Amino acid sequence: MKIINNSLGFCELTFYEYYVISVVHEGVNLTSELSLKISAVILNFYKGKPFTYITHRKHSYSLDPLIYKNTSQVENLIAFGVVTQDYYNEQNTEVERLFLKKPYMVFPSLLEAKNWATLVYKKHLSKVTD
Repeated sequence: MKIINNSLGFCELTFYEYYVISVVHEGVNLTSELSLKISAVILNFYKGKPFTYITHRKHSYSLDPLIYKNTSQVENLIAFGVVTQDYYNEQNTEVERLFLKKPYMVFPSLLEAKNWATLVYKKHLSKVTD
């Protein structure tokens, strides 16, 4: 169930109970500064609750893989998913994966990513309650 949409001008965020989906606009250069803006909105929404971040790469944009060092430090981020059907995007994710210290998966469809995020959340909760 979708909870809320939020537009930051350079990307769209759609919040769900267990995960957030980000769609960065065409041609954006996703810098550390922009990444911090995304993080601030997400952390304000989840307020310490565990969540998975899914980036739906519908458009072509560039990013600094070093942003994942900061992303790795977000305590309530339990996993990171990428949705892409582009071969070059998929190849880039192999480099990005090296910088993120959280579970990281790539999917060909948004539905698969959502299902995975729900499973990751439930698995996380079962570990917390054990």
